Amino acid sequence: MRVRNPLSPRSPEINPNTNETALAALKVELVRLANLEPNCISLPYVGRSRLSVRRVVRRRHSGFVNLFHSRRFGQLETESLLEFDFLSVSECDSGIQAIISQPVVLEWRDRSGRLHSHIPDYGVLVDGEGVIAEIKTDRDSRLTNMIDRTSSLKSALPAHGFKYEMYTESRIYQEPRYTRAQTLLAGLSYRPSDEDISRVGRCLSGQASGKEAARIIHDLNEKPEFIYNVYAMAIDGRLLVSSDNGPLRFSISKVEEAKYVSRI
Repeated sequence: MRVRNPLSPRSPEINPNTNETALAALKVELVRLANLEPNCISLPYVGRSRLSVRRVVRRRHSGFVNLFHSRRFGQLETESLLEFDFLSVSECDSGIQAIISQPVVLEWRDRSGRLHSHIPDYGVLVDGEGVIAEIKTDRDSRLTNMIDRTSSLKSALPAHGFKYEMYTESRIYQEPRYTRAQTLLAGLSYRPSDEDISRVGRCLSGQASGKEAARIIHDLNEKPEFIYNVYAMAIDGRLLVSSDNGPLRFSISKVEEAKYVSRI
Protein backbone atom coordinates (compact mmCIF):
# COMPACT_ATOMS: atom_id res chain seq x y z
CA MET A 1 0.00 0.00 0.00
CA ARG A 2 1.19 3.50 -0.84
CA VAL A 3 -0.17 6.93 0.10
CA ARG A 4 -0.23 9.99 -2.10
CA ASN A 5 -1.37 13.54 -1.48
CA PRO A 6 -4.78 14.17 -3.16
CA LEU A 7 -3.59 17.64 -4.16
CA SER A 8 -1.56 15.85 -6.84
CA PRO A 9 -3.60 12.72 -7.62
CA ARG A 10 -1.67 11.94 -10.80
CA SER A 11 1.81 12.30 -9.37
CA PRO A 12 4.16 9.34 -9.84
CA GLU A 13 4.46 6.65 -7.20
CA ILE A 14 6.46 7.68 -4.16
CA ASN A 15 8.58 5.81 -1.70
CA PRO A 16 6.36 3.66 0.54
CA ASN A 17 8.19 5.07 3.55
CA THR A 18 6.11 8.22 3.07
CA ASN A 19 3.00 6.20 4.03
CA GLU A 20 3.86 6.72 7.64
CA THR A 21 4.46 10.45 7.13
CA ALA A 22 1.16 11.07 5.31
CA LEU A 23 -0.98 9.09 7.72
CA ALA A 24 0.84 10.52 10.74
CA ALA A 25 0.03 14.02 9.45
CA LEU A 26 -3.62 13.01 9.09
CA LYS A 27 -3.68 11.72 12.68
CA VAL A 28 -2.17 14.98 13.93
CA GLU A 29 -4.81 17.00 12.08
CA LEU A 30 -7.67 14.85 13.41
CA VAL A 31 -6.40 15.23 16.98
CA ARG A 32 -6.05 19.00 16.50
CA LEU A 33 -9.67 19.28 15.35
CA ALA A 34 -10.88 17.09 18.21
CA ASN A 35 -9.23 19.38 20.76
CA LEU A 36 -10.96 22.53 19.51
CA GLU A 37 -13.93 23.81 21.48
CA PRO A 38 -17.29 23.43 19.70
CA ASN A 39 -18.49 26.51 17.85
CA CYS A 40 -22.18 26.43 18.73
CA ILE A 41 -23.47 28.96 16.22
CA SER A 42 -26.49 28.96 13.98
CA LEU A 43 -26.27 27.59 10.45
CA PRO A 44 -25.01 28.18 7.84
CA TYR A 45 -21.69 27.35 9.44
CA VAL A 46 -18.38 28.17 7.77
CA GLY A 47 -16.47 25.79 10.00
CA ARG A 48 -13.85 26.13 12.65
CA SER A 49 -10.95 24.98 10.48
CA ARG A 50 -10.30 25.40 6.76
CA LEU A 51 -13.37 24.74 4.63
CA SER A 52 -11.58 21.74 3.14
CA VAL A 53 -8.52 20.58 5.00
CA ARG A 54 -7.48 18.90 1.78
CA ARG A 55 -8.97 19.49 -1.63
CA VAL A 56 -11.96 17.22 -2.21
CA VAL A 57 -11.43 15.11 -5.32
CA ARG A 58 -14.65 14.46 -7.18
CA ARG A 59 -15.06 10.97 -8.53
CA ARG A 60 -16.22 10.68 -12.10
CA HIS A 61 -19.13 8.38 -11.18
CA SER A 62 -20.51 10.72 -8.52
CA GLY A 63 -23.69 12.59 -9.41
CA PHE A 64 -24.51 13.87 -5.92
CA VAL A 65 -22.48 16.62 -4.27
CA ASN A 66 -23.71 18.36 -1.15
CA LEU A 67 -22.40 19.95 2.04
CA PHE A 68 -23.17 18.70 5.49
CA HIS A 69 -23.06 21.70 7.85
CA SER A 70 -21.64 20.22 11.03
CA ARG A 71 -21.39 22.33 14.18
CA ARG A 72 -18.70 19.93 15.47
CA PHE A 73 -16.57 19.24 12.40
CA GLY A 74 -17.11 22.21 10.07
CA GLN A 75 -18.46 21.82 6.53
CA LEU A 76 -18.03 18.34 5.07
CA GLU A 77 -18.63 17.42 1.45
CA THR A 78 -20.73 14.37 0.64
CA GLU A 79 -21.18 12.52 -2.65
CA SER A 80 -24.22 10.41 -1.76
CA LEU A 81 -27.25 10.45 0.49
CA LEU A 82 -25.71 7.52 2.36
CA GLU A 83 -22.61 9.61 3.14
CA PHE A 84 -24.90 12.42 4.29
CA ASP A 85 -26.70 10.06 6.67
CA PHE A 86 -23.37 8.71 7.94
CA LEU A 87 -22.38 12.27 8.86
CA SER A 88 -25.78 12.86 10.47
CA VAL A 89 -25.29 9.90 12.77
CA SER A 90 -21.65 10.83 13.43
CA GLU A 91 -22.67 14.35 14.45
CA CYS A 92 -24.60 12.89 17.39
CA ASP A 93 -21.99 10.29 18.38
CA SER A 94 -19.81 11.57 21.22
CA GLY A 95 -17.24 8.87 20.47
CA ILE A 96 -16.49 10.45 17.08
CA GLN A 97 -14.15 13.35 17.77
CA ALA A 98 -13.13 14.62 14.31
CA ILE A 99 -13.83 13.98 10.62
CA ILE A 100 -12.00 15.06 7.44
CA SER A 101 -13.34 14.49 3.91
CA GLN A 102 -11.22 12.47 1.46
CA PRO A 103 -8.04 12.82 3.52
CA VAL A 104 -5.43 10.87 1.53
CA VAL A 105 -4.91 8.87 -1.66
CA LEU A 106 -4.15 5.21 -0.96
CA GLU A 107 -2.66 2.70 -3.37
CA TRP A 108 -3.25 -1.03 -2.97
CA ARG A 109 -2.69 -4.23 -4.92
CA ASP A 110 -5.36 -6.75 -5.82
CA ARG A 111 -4.92 -10.53 -5.90
CA SER A 112 -3.24 -10.39 -9.31
CA GLY A 113 -0.73 -7.80 -8.09
CA ARG A 114 -2.27 -4.92 -10.08
CA LEU A 115 -1.86 -1.50 -8.47
CA HIS A 116 -4.97 0.63 -7.79
CA SER A 117 -5.52 4.14 -6.41
CA HIS A 118 -8.24 4.80 -3.86
CA ILE A 119 -9.51 7.99 -2.24
CA PRO A 120 -11.35 6.99 0.96
CA ASP A 121 -14.44 8.93 1.95
CA TYR A 122 -13.40 10.13 5.41
CA GLY A 123 -10.63 10.15 7.96
CA VAL A 124 -12.20 9.83 11.41
CA LEU A 125 -10.95 10.02 14.98
CA VAL A 126 -12.99 7.58 17.10
CA ASP A 127 -12.21 7.57 20.83
CA GLY A 128 -8.68 8.66 20.04
CA GLU A 129 -8.15 6.02 17.34
CA GLY A 130 -7.60 6.86 13.68
CA VAL A 131 -10.07 5.28 11.24
CA ILE A 132 -10.17 5.41 7.45
CA ALA A 133 -13.92 5.19 6.73
CA GLU A 134 -15.48 4.01 3.48
CA ILE A 135 -19.24 4.44 2.95
CA LYS A 136 -20.89 1.83 0.75
CA THR A 137 -24.29 0.25 0.13
CA ASP A 138 -24.74 -3.34 1.26
CA ARG A 139 -24.73 -4.44 -2.38
CA ASP A 140 -21.51 -2.62 -3.30
CA SER A 141 -19.73 -3.92 -0.22
CA ARG A 142 -20.11 -7.46 -1.60
CA LEU A 143 -18.45 -6.74 -4.96
CA THR A 144 -15.23 -8.68 -5.57
CA ASN A 145 -13.02 -5.62 -6.05
CA MET A 146 -14.48 -4.06 -2.91
CA ILE A 147 -13.75 -7.19 -0.89
CA ASP A 148 -10.17 -7.26 -2.25
CA ARG A 149 -9.59 -3.59 -1.43
CA THR A 150 -11.05 -3.90 2.05
CA SER A 151 -8.90 -6.94 2.78
CA SER A 152 -5.75 -5.24 1.51
CA LEU A 153 -6.25 -2.00 3.44
CA LYS A 154 -7.40 -3.72 6.63
CA SER A 155 -4.10 -5.59 6.61
CA ALA A 156 -1.88 -2.61 5.69
CA LEU A 157 -3.25 0.34 7.65
CA PRO A 158 -2.73 -0.82 11.26
CA ALA A 159 1.04 -0.56 10.72
CA HIS A 160 0.46 3.17 10.20
CA GLY A 161 -1.81 3.68 13.20
CA PHE A 162 -5.16 3.46 11.41
CA LYS A 163 -8.03 1.03 11.06
CA TYR A 164 -9.97 0.60 7.82
CA GLU A 165 -13.73 0.42 8.37
CA MET A 166 -16.56 -0.17 5.90
CA TYR A 167 -19.77 1.62 6.93
CA THR A 168 -22.62 -0.05 5.04
CA GLU A 169 -26.23 1.10 4.98
CA SER A 170 -27.17 -1.66 7.44
CA ARG A 171 -24.63 -0.27 9.88
CA ILE A 172 -25.53 3.39 9.35
CA TYR A 173 -29.28 2.83 9.71
CA GLN A 174 -28.96 0.63 12.77
CA GLU A 175 -31.64 1.38 15.35
CA PRO A 176 -32.17 3.03 17.72
CA ARG A 177 -28.98 4.96 16.88
CA TYR A 178 -30.22 6.36 13.56
CA THR A 179 -33.64 7.51 14.81
CA ARG A 180 -32.08 9.08 17.90
CA ALA A 181 -29.65 11.00 15.72
CA GLN A 182 -32.50 12.34 13.59
CA THR A 183 -34.25 13.53 16.77
CA LEU A 184 -31.17 15.26 18.16
CA LEU A 185 -30.42 16.94 14.83
CA ALA A 186 -33.52 19.09 15.34
CA GLY A 187 -31.27 21.11 17.64
CA LEU A 188 -28.42 21.43 15.15
CA SER A 189 -28.92 25.14 14.47
CA TYR A 190 -29.66 26.17 18.07
CA ARG A 191 -27.20 27.92 20.34
CA PRO A 192 -28.03 27.34 24.02
CA SER A 193 -27.64 30.39 26.22
CA ASP A 194 -25.65 30.30 29.46
CA GLU A 195 -28.99 30.50 31.28
CA ASP A 196 -30.35 27.43 29.44
CA ILE A 197 -27.15 25.50 30.13
CA SER A 198 -27.30 26.41 33.81
CA ARG A 199 -30.99 25.49 34.18
CA VAL A 200 -30.59 22.11 32.49
CA GLY A 201 -27.42 21.44 34.43
CA ARG A 202 -29.10 22.25 37.75
CA CYS A 203 -32.06 20.03 36.92
CA LEU A 204 -29.99 17.01 35.87
CA SER A 205 -27.52 17.37 38.73
CA GLY A 206 -30.29 17.54 41.32
CA GLN A 207 -29.50 21.14 42.27
CA ALA A 208 -32.96 22.34 41.17
CA SER A 209 -35.95 21.37 43.29
CA GLY A 210 -39.51 22.40 44.06
CA LYS A 211 -40.94 25.19 41.93
CA GLU A 212 -37.71 25.65 39.96
CA ALA A 213 -37.61 22.01 38.87
CA ALA A 214 -41.33 22.11 38.04
CA ARG A 215 -40.79 25.21 35.90
CA ILE A 216 -37.94 23.60 33.97
CA ILE A 217 -40.04 20.51 33.29
CA HIS A 218 -42.93 22.76 32.18
CA ASP A 219 -40.63 24.55 29.73
CA LEU A 220 -39.39 21.24 28.36
CA ASN A 221 -42.98 20.22 27.63
CA GLU A 222 -44.35 23.56 26.43
CA LYS A 223 -41.49 25.41 24.71
CA PRO A 224 -40.05 23.63 21.64
CA GLU A 225 -37.01 25.89 21.52
CA PHE A 226 -36.03 24.78 25.01
CA ILE A 227 -35.98 21.07 24.17
CA TYR A 228 -34.15 21.90 20.94
CA ASN A 229 -31.49 23.61 23.04
CA VAL A 230 -31.24 20.40 25.08
CA TYR A 231 -30.70 18.49 21.84
CA ALA A 232 -28.03 21.01 20.85
CA MET A 233 -26.27 20.49 24.19
CA ALA A 234 -26.27 16.74 23.55
CA ILE A 235 -24.73 17.24 20.10
CA ASP A 236 -22.03 19.44 21.61
CA GLY A 237 -21.20 16.76 24.18
CA ARG A 238 -22.41 18.84 27.13
CA LEU A 239 -25.00 16.16 27.90
CA LEU A 240 -24.64 12.38 27.82
CA VAL A 241 -27.38 10.43 26.06
CA SER A 242 -28.53 7.03 27.31
CA SER A 243 -27.31 4.16 25.15
CA ASP A 244 -30.12 1.67 25.79
CA ASN A 245 -33.12 1.03 23.54
CA GLY A 246 -35.58 3.09 25.58
CA PRO A 247 -36.62 6.76 25.26
CA LEU A 248 -33.97 9.46 25.11
CA ARG A 249 -32.55 10.16 28.56
CA PHE A 250 -29.94 12.78 29.33
CA SER A 251 -27.34 13.02 32.07
CA ILE A 252 -24.12 14.91 32.72
CA SER A 253 -20.65 13.77 33.64
CA LYS A 254 -19.07 14.77 36.94
CA VAL A 255 -16.68 17.08 35.10
CA GLU A 256 -19.47 18.86 33.24
CA GLU A 257 -21.65 18.98 36.36
CA ALA A 258 -19.16 21.27 38.07
CA LYS A 259 -19.25 23.61 35.06
CA TYR A 260 -23.05 23.85 35.07
CA VAL A 261 -23.33 24.44 38.81
CA SER A 262 -20.61 27.11 38.63
CA ARG A 263 -22.85 29.12 36.26
CA ILE A 264 -25.59 29.60 38.85
